[in-house]
Amino acid sequence: MQEWLRGPALQRSFGANVPRFTYRFHLAPLVPAEEYDGIAFVAKSTCSRSLE
Repeated sequence: MQEWLRGPALQRSFGANVPRFTYRFHLAPLVPAEEYDGIAFVAKSTCSRSLE
């Protein structure tokens, strides 16, 4: 785990400024231990939906 936390990795960028079908190609370099105070694993997620 320490190797992974302190080694170089790539992070996907997504959100309002990233096209829906090409988000998987938007990557940014980072070192997890330097960028984050904590990390959570989400085993399953679903698409967003309007709150109307």
